[in-house]
This record gives sequence, structure tokens and C-alpha cells, in this order.
Amino acid sequence: MLQSILVVLVDFDGTIVNVDTAELVLQRFADGDWATFDQQLERGAITLEECVRKQFSLVKASENEILSELDRAVTLRPNFEKLVALCKRQGFPIAIVSAGLDFCLRHILLGNPLFKEIELDIPKAQCTSDGMKFTSFPKLRYSDSHNFKDDLVRYYQRQGSKVAYLGDALIDYHAVKNADLPFAVKGSDLADACDRDGVPYTPFTDFSDVIAAINQAD
Repeated sequence: MLQSILVVLVDFDGTIVNVDTAELVLQRFADGDWATFDQQLERGAITLEECVRKQFSLVKASENEILSELDRAVTLRPNFEKLVALCKRQGFPIAIVSAGLDFCLRHILLGNPLFKEIELDIPKAQCTSDGMKFTSFPKLRYSDSHNFKDDLVRYYQRQGSKVAYLGDALIDYHAVKNADLPFAVKGSDLADACDRDGVPYTPFTDFSDVIAAINQAD
């Protein structure tokens, strides 16, 4: 087992759950060309926060409509609850680090008492007739961080912790690149980018793969 404190940071969309819930909501409910903001983000023309705010301003559906849609489509990746239980047993802090919708995440996860052990580093949003509004967004501690995910990895490392980061998307790239124990969903855009750039990571399809890697780490 690791001798120093390990902090486990996990992306939500496409990582904990089988689909990107944010993208699903945009595809189903956005009134306008939300994908253009992803392109601007990839070019570095806007920040992650600006991208999310602009995209979801196009969504005028109610919270109940959104949650009903997700209930038909979303399942957990196998053995996430076992990873949470491992962290609780070993005293490893675990946090979900997501740019998705907080009420969606809470609806999907937090009915299970075990998941109440998890810290949430996510934006807070509310549905309005004028589009979705974000009342808060995780703030950067360091001006040179690429986004709040990368920023959180740096924060815990500077507190003397080792960090495991688990993700699947390009916005997870810098967090995974800087993590002590980097994980990427097998076959994901994140895994492809790491392969292209020679960034080391452990691939996983099931959280049992992550548990095994943590248990084997020096």
C-alpha cells in the first residue's frame, strides 16, 4: 500500500457513469449550436467555465425533465462503490471533480449512503426559464492551472499528498498528466491523447482495475 496519504479524484461523466450526462442534456434539450463552444474550448479561445456557462444557457428544460431523461440512460461503471469503500477503509479522501450539473450528479449517486463519503468539486446550477444559470464554479488556486481539475491535483500535491486522478475526456488531460497515479478509461479520448503524447497512465474499464493498481502501488 501507499505509505503517504493518497487523494483520489474522479471525473463523473463517462468515468463514474457510462455516458456523458452533460452532453446528453445538451443533445436533448439545448436550443442552439452548443458544440461550437466545445470547439472554442479546444482552441483555447474560451475557458472551461465560459464554455459550460455558454452551453447550458441554451437549456431551458426543467430539472424534472432533465432527470427523467437521465434515469432512462445512465448506469454506473462497475465497482465504483468498491472504490469508495476502499478509500473509506484506508482513510483516503475521495472527491468527484466534474464540470457537469450538480443536481444530476446528486440524483444519480447520493441516494446510496456510501456515496455520502465523497467530496464534490462541481459547479452549482439551477434551471430557469431563461436558460440554465450557474451560481458557483470551482475557483482556481493557481493562475497557471489549465482548469479546476488540474488545479485540484496541484493543490493536493502541494499539501504533501499523492494524487490518483481518473478521467475519460480531453478536459481531464492535464490533471492526468500531473497526477501521481494517472488513470484513463480504456479507448477514451483521454487515453488516445495520452497515447499520442507518450503520457503514462493505467487504462481501466471497471473500477476493480483501479483498486488493483492502488493496492499494488509502492
